[in-house]
Amino acid sequence: MRKLLLVGLLLVSGTLLAANPRVKVETSAGDFVLELYPDKAPKTVENFLRYVSEGFYDGTVFHRVIDGFMIQGGGFSLKEGKLERKPTHEPIHNEADNGLSNARGTIAMARTSQPDSATAQFFINLADNGFLDFKDKTRRGWGYAVFGKVVEGMDTVARIGKLTTTARPGGMRNVPIEPPVIRHMVLLTPPPGEEAPAEAKPAATGHQPAPMPGMPQSPQVIPGMPQSLHQAMPGMPQPPRGIPGMPQSPQAIPGMPQSLHQAMPGMPQAPQGIPSMPQGPQSLPGIPADPTAGVPTHD
Repeated sequence: MRKLLLVGLLLVSGTLLAANPRVKVETSAGDFVLELYPDKAPKTVENFLRYVSEGFYDGTVFHRVIDGFMIQGGGFSLKEGKLERKPTHEPIHNEADNGLSNARGTIAMARTSQPDSATAQFFINLADNGFLDFKDKTRRGWGYAVFGKVVEGMDTVARIGKLTTTARPGGMRNVPIEPPVIRHMVLLTPPPGEEAPAEAKPAATGHQPAPMPGMPQSPQVIPGMPQSLHQAMPGMPQPPRGIPGMPQSPQAIPGMPQSLHQAMPGMPQAPQGIPSMPQGPQSLPGIPADPTAGVPTHD
């Protein structure tokens, strides 16, 4: 009985721990997984997931790479050997004042010198870049909004950071000679407050096998026990699909109580080409202008 109760608690705990959405980024250089923080940067995460769901990032490249600093992508695709900018949605509000730091492995939005100019481009920090953090609500002090971090595959990100780069026509610098392509991004865990898409039910065949003697024709539901975890906990995401041995819904267990609660009563100079947002040749105060973008700025 105690073992069964423990299993039930673990299932619920696993659901609670899956609160932050995760996105798998599949690239030509390898894959990595991002965990996003909607509680810290709700608008930024919503914006990023919008582009993910639209397939916007599929086919884009990491167009700016600076070893020991950051890798930047999400704004250009490569066509016939030329970088082509992709049209985006409207810019979003800068949420850099959320208390998160541009530490190694974190992902933040690139932008122009205007604080509220981020659209689709992002960068991943290859080092602790505290000088990019929010300092005050001025054009110079706003910083760059962190909204998640790499939780798997940081070796892939670091490998991209070491690629040989060159300059491209139009003033773009620090461009990999062979830019890594983002093949696809997929949402692994739904955002808080949303449910994963329901599994399609098989079509009825019109013939049902006869039940075994004494065996009910369908699983019985314990009174008061929800038929699935997401029903038991409104707004909580389901565990990631495909976990070996993980049932899709709680099974009726003889002797199990009807519900669990009854069972248990001087700022350093930034390196050139700082992830300036590639929307136009922007630059941070005191940093050489980069026609390709501004400190994590849009190109």
